[in-house]
Amino acid sequence: MKEQIALLIALQALDSETVHLSGKKRMLPERIRELEETQRKKQDAVDACGIALAELLKKRQDQEERLKRGAEGLKKAKQRLLDVKTNKEYQAILKEMESIESLQGKTEDDIISLLEQADKLRGDLKDGEEDLAASQKAFEQEKRSLERELQSLDADLARLEERRRTLVDGLPADLVRRYETIRERRNGVAVISVWKEVCNGCHMNIPPQMYIELQRSQDLRTCPNCHRIIYWQNEAANGEP
Repeated sequence: MKEQIALLIALQALDSETVHLSGKKRMLPERIRELEETQRKKQDAVDACGIALAELLKKRQDQEERLKRGAEGLKKAKQRLLDVKTNKEYQAILKEMESIESLQGKTEDDIISLLEQADKLRGDLKDGEEDLAASQKAFEQEKRSLERELQSLDADLARLEERRRTLVDGLPADLVRRYETIRERRNGVAVISVWKEVCNGCHMNIPPQMYIELQRSQDLRTCPNCHRIIYWQNEAANGEP
């Protein structure tokens, strides 16, 4: 019976480690996805800045074309002044020129504003590209590290599974079924230690006589409160059972 208890203790320790490593394994892909999402957002921000800059430059080009057409219109109006026959025609051309000049002034102001906005966007784009390049390098390094850790966890879990098969083969089938049933019902913990008459699973006292018998490790016992399989562990002696 002592051998079976020792195997159950080892099996529980192995299963607890497996649960822990499996939890880490589930978290790593999520961490990688978070890193990828962060990097994607930075890339999107850089792309959006580039698009905005291109749109501003196109607007500036359109405004410069408008300014050019206005200058040509103003030149033609001045030439027409030389050919006017009446004061009415003269005043009409002057009014047209005034309107063109007013529009030219507004267009020039718009171009200056667009240039200032473009300069700011160029700075933002440069900063964004530099940040993206730096974070991309850090991202790739961390991703490789996480992928290596994931591979290591897969190898560790495979070794644990192999050890588990060996432990299970050394136990009676009905005891394994009992262990699995308790483990399923008790949040993954089917085997737990007892010290000073207290079950470390439910933290309730067990009967004094049971505690005495438990220290002999002759029979398989279960906690009368949580029904886990229990064993005596001398915590005063560095935790050795």
